[in-house]
Amino acid sequence: MTITNQAGERRTIETALHTLLTVEDDAAGNQGLRDKLRFLQTKLTSGQLHLAVLGQMKRGKSSFINAILGGEILPTGVLPVTAVITEIRYGPAPDATIIYSTGGMRERVDLSTPADYITEAGNPGNKKQVASVEIAYPSTFLENGIVLIDTPGIGSTHIHNTQTTEKYLEQVDAGIVVLSMDPPITEVESTFLKDIKDRIPKLFFIVNKTDAASSEEAQNIKCFLESELDRLQFETAEIFLLSARNGLQEKRQASCALLSSGLDAFEQRLRSFLLKEKTQVLVLSVALDVLHIARMVKFAAAIGVRAMEMSPQELQSKKLALDELLERTEVEVREL
Repeated sequence: MTITNQAGERRTIETALHTLLTVEDDAAGNQGLRDKLRFLQTKLTSGQLHLAVLGQMKRGKSSFINAILGGEILPTGVLPVTAVITEIRYGPAPDATIIYSTGGMRERVDLSTPADYITEAGNPGNKKQVASVEIAYPSTFLENGIVLIDTPGIGSTHIHNTQTTEKYLEQVDAGIVVLSMDPPITEVESTFLKDIKDRIPKLFFIVNKTDAASSEEAQNIKCFLESELDRLQFETAEIFLLSARNGLQEKRQASCALLSSGLDAFEQRLRSFLLKEKTQVLVLSVALDVLHIARMVKFAAAIGVRAMEMSPQELQSKKLALDELLERTEVEVREL
């Protein structure tokens, strides 16, 4: 896709967002929908791509993020640890902010203390009512407009962890699905992948903990996953074999002469994605959200939810505007 086409498609989505905001600003109530539209506007303007690390509990998601960033930023452990969403953005110095669900209160804390808020051990059942945690970290990877997100594991013994992840998915533009060697994929993960397949425009697949298997075993697992993902209709799935634990050790030791963890290959692919595909995926992600919202708004108008608050002329005018918007956006999504 050329730069010219990308700019044109972005303008189309910006126009669609403006149209929807105009419709919603004229309507009573539904502040949540207006907030969602403004969030999409901000995302498109800033160019920040929300890249979530997803997967079942104990696959090594937090360890993988630490390896990518090259430091012990997130807590890891034998037991399930991540209990709330953690967003990591670029910052000139390490920093952490706790956002509470009660009144949106924010509290800055030392980067060594988030475990007291984002783990089941430090915050069982999220009794501290933490909505999310924001971490700033001086990683060159994050300088490219990436928001890296650590999510609670699906299929956790704590049901609220799975619910937290599912609720957050509407903000995700691309994902890294972390699997591991034993077993390579479970029924819970297959169901989850079928659910997110059409909701997240770009997914990468990581097979973590390959240090626990021989090279032949790892390749056999990869072949098995290729077949399974093809069955789930991921026709061009990108699968990478690595060991997050060994990858972090290699970065600490700067042992560039012999990289055996497999992390380097994935980092190269990620750099290529950020350079060549990031903008396209971001525009497509926002376009899918805009199309979904436009359909909801059109449906609400069609069944007369707001009819009592509008004149027939106003209702017809909004219907025509939404019909035109839907037609333009559907064409744009097909082209993308």
